[in-house]
Amino acid sequence: MKHTRVLIATALWFGLLTLDGQSPGRQGADFGFDRDTGGSSGLFNLRVSPPTDEGREVIVTVECAYNGLAGPTAYAVPVFAKKGEKSVSGWFGSDMAFVTKGKGLISIKCRFFNDQPGVPAEVVTDRVRMLLLNETKTSVIQETPFAKTIKWGNPNAKPVLAEDLTTLLRPALSPEQAAQAKAKAEAEAQRKAAEQALQAQIAAEDAARNQSIIGQYVGLIGDRVRRNWIQPSSSRVGLSCVVQVQLMPGGDVISAQVVQSSGDAAFDRSVEAAVFRAAPLPLPPDPALFESFRTLQFRFEPK
Repeated sequence: MKHTRVLIATALWFGLLTLDGQSPGRQGADFGFDRDTGGSSGLFNLRVSPPTDEGREVIVTVECAYNGLAGPTAYAVPVFAKKGEKSVSGWFGSDMAFVTKGKGLISIKCRFFNDQPGVPAEVVTDRVRMLLLNETKTSVIQETPFAKTIKWGNPNAKPVLAEDLTTLLRPALSPEQAAQAKAKAEAEAQRKAAEQALQAQIAAEDAARNQSIIGQYVGLIGDRVRRNWIQPSSSRVGLSCVVQVQLMPGGDVISAQVVQSSGDAAFDRSVEAAVFRAAPLPLPPDPALFESFRTLQFRFEPK
């Protein structure tokens, strides 16, 4: 039984198992979403269930709206934090909720790994950052901070993994050697937790930078299309529409279709024609960002 517990805990720690026993990947694909998002993406009204399993596990429930502009699917994931302590985020794991265009309620199972070496028996976090990532997880579509105090763990929790590893790997050690091995394992775990937190911070900064670049080039594409737009004589002031464009890596246009009409057919067709005239459209020099432009939607509004 001891061996099984160690192996399961180790697999959870290194991400080989998710909390519900499924392999990591697309979780929670069916939320019964209402297809009408009102045109925007966001995460609202976060709620957290009382901790269970001796304070190790909670369910985060949040209202999610996704307009599909960054791709047909996205992922929602929570990040727990405590003011003034950078390593805290590395003590938690969670499922990653898979969402599609629409709005609805999602629930995400989250766990506090206080049975790992270097992680305290209990901790109080005071913030939850909900991230909405694009399908390739290369950019943050939406980041919403929530002030939420959660008391994790139990003062009587036993760090079983550290003690069991000492027993299993060094059964013949003297008390002094066992204490040194335990201290070394805890120091290594703290180092890995700090490294994981740093990697998460770097990934978030890279994603934010990529999102800024994507936004810049979406604006450049809109400007290029406006310069090539010929206003129909019958169109009136104040019209706008949302156009979906499929692009090739060099910026050539495969198709252009109005997906949210202005109500004026002549205006809509003139926008589609302007997209083709504007080709090749400007794209970021980094090829890794092209997936965000392969199928692109933007609102066209004459200036």
